[in-house]
Amino acid sequence: MSTMRGSSGFEMMPQEGPCPDPLFILCKGRSGSTFLVDILIRHPEIGMAPVSDLIRTMLQAYPELGDPLRSHEGVKTMLHKIFEEPKFETWELKFEILLEELVSQLPLCRSDMARAILLAYHHKNYPGRKIWGLKRGGWLATHIHTLRRHFPQSKYLLLIRDGRAVFASSKRAIHSDTSLPLEEDSLRSAQVWKKIVSSFISQKDQASVLIVRYEDLVTEPREIIAKILWFLGVTCNDDVMDNLLFSHTPKYIYERDRHLHENVGKAPQKDRASAWKKTLSPKEIKTFEKIAAKELVSQGYDLLYPASSLRSLFFHMTKEFYREVT
Repeated sequence: MSTMRGSSGFEMMPQEGPCPDPLFILCKGRSGSTFLVDILIRHPEIGMAPVSDLIRTMLQAYPELGDPLRSHEGVKTMLHKIFEEPKFETWELKFEILLEELVSQLPLCRSDMARAILLAYHHKNYPGRKIWGLKRGGWLATHIHTLRRHFPQSKYLLLIRDGRAVFASSKRAIHSDTSLPLEEDSLRSAQVWKKIVSSFISQKDQASVLIVRYEDLVTEPREIIAKILWFLGVTCNDDVMDNLLFSHTPKYIYERDRHLHENVGKAPQKDRASAWKKTLSPKEIKTFEKIAAKELVSQGYDLLYPASSLRSLFFHMTKEFYREVT
């Protein structure tokens, strides 16, 4: 097996055979994960399934059915629940074919059922590729410890974007189903972003985890993508990098959501990293910074209103100190 060195200087050692567990790309929504995945699936060894609540459904729904699932009816009930999700429809898998395959494996652990469904999508859309997985935010992003228990050999690519930029993007983005902005409350947005980033920070020393900042991805795309490919153990050389990074028509986005991802497929736009400063009000920025000052600073993001944010942070730390000593 040959070792390859990309233009960024990273040595890339291709791995042999498919990965035993999925790759999870986790983030808070509007952090640039679709932009990143659209780049990665252009690599001949990487495939990713569309967004879905498959994993959370598999791990949490119908606890009375137990784990492992032991009956035809149990698998059928769980599969119906998965197929009810509107986003799962985009996977275009056949219910009866999937049911027959899953029942043939009884008794079936819930995590094994999730693996089988993910691999069914992967073999249909990315046959022969080594890396298979799912990108998601929300619950998965704050329950990595649960994912580790069920998928012990998974790798985790954790994407962080300045939370103020995430909120600005969410305000601008219109939900495909409700026709309402994805977010309108800076306080709530800051609380969720803080929780997710705290979850990521708690995992940062794990060998199976790579944390990437969106801002670094758009300002130094070759270096960051090379780092990701090295982490995944797939081929990286100049030809591969050139193919990944040129402008193209995105394949990862379905028509109903295309309005949410207008910049996907285009060259990285560096100015997007700081556009939130012009679109958010001072009140929204102050509110966000008061809630998430510690996490913003820890990830290298400067505060626009450091005095008020640091007063809030000092109060929080003092409160925590007295809670520990009393």
